[in-house]
Amino acid sequence: MYCFRPCYATGRPVVDFMTNAVAYGGVAFLAGGYSASLSLDNTLDLLLHTPPYILYMAAGSISSTLPDISGDRDEGKHTTAVVLGARNAHLLACVLLLGAIWLFYLQKDFFGMWIAVSALPLYLLFLVYPTTLLMELVYKVGGAIAMVAISMVYPLFFIVGITTFIFTLLYFRMVHHVLYPSLRSDSE
Repeated sequence: MYCFRPCYATGRPVVDFMTNAVAYGGVAFLAGGYSASLSLDNTLDLLLHTPPYILYMAAGSISSTLPDISGDRDEGKHTTAVVLGARNAHLLACVLLLGAIWLFYLQKDFFGMWIAVSALPLYLLFLVYPTTLLMELVYKVGGAIAMVAISMVYPLFFIVGITTFIFTLLYFRMVHHVLYPSLRSDSE
């Protein structure tokens, strides 16, 4: 659905990042909540606590597409980052991240709030110093913070995360000949 026609969500503004946000911030959060309780009794509570996770993932999704703007533009994709431009797309990501922090606070979800607040300095720094290094660090460090924090609560998640990382690394290396996560060609 995300990468293939007829939906091709990856090339549509707003739909591109919301697809990722709902899948990874919404569906994954709900699946984790259900598996932790093994009950459907807390469905309403889980649904009410899902929005800040969706906003956090939306911010990260937008940020992860900033390095792809020129390639996406060359391919004719109309991603959120292509349509808005790097600065405006990053501003949108900052607003979404601040919205996540605010909702975490209102819900007294201090664990989620800590994760989002930990990512905020890089988001703000990139607004002031829009360098390539900071552009990469914004989403990579934000994602790493979330992975480490979740692994502290659910150690099994660390094993799943590392396994996924290794398979992703191998996939990009063997199929696309790039060094993941840097995405530089392995011939460079």
